[in-house]
Amino acid sequence: MEVLQFLGTWHGLATATNSDWFLGKLKCIPCLAQLNLTADGNIELTRSYIWPENSPRSVTTYAVTSEPGVFHAKTLKGGYPIEFRVLETDYNKIAIAVAYMNDGDRKFTVVKLLSRTRDTSADTVDKFEDYTLKKGLTKANIVFSPKKRGECSPPSNTSPIVEEP
Repeated sequence: MEVLQFLGTWHGLATATNSDWFLGKLKCIPCLAQLNLTADGNIELTRSYIWPENSPRSVTTYAVTSEPGVFHAKTLKGGYPIEFRVLETDYNKIAIAVAYMNDGDRKFTVVKLLSRTRDTSADTVDKFEDYTLKKGLTKANIVFSPKKRGECSPPSNTSPIVEEP
């Protein structure tokens, strides 16, 4: 994997996870990720949300490893380890990635469908769903980001999420 080609802006189109926290948080909030190279050769991920306006941003530094497409970081709260793997990318349109993390007691898998734009093909969505199933998740674990405001509303039983696990 070519790290320099992977840098830039990526839209989070879909997330699949076995974490209820992530499912609740991502239900109706499209995410935008900006990847930049740090002075020491690692990757700085600035994550922001398209709406609501003035949403807080988060910044995480991912260490580049000797294994192509594999990066390590720590969660913002708790400092638990994250392993991020780019499973597939064409650098110009889409990427499918998986993150493995834990909070000390529980292990989580997060599969992401990323795109340089806010759209992708049905074939890419199918491929993402296949990866999700291969990682032991189900279609019920998938949340697609809305393309425009008002396209979805969180379930009434979803409580506000205020902090990361």
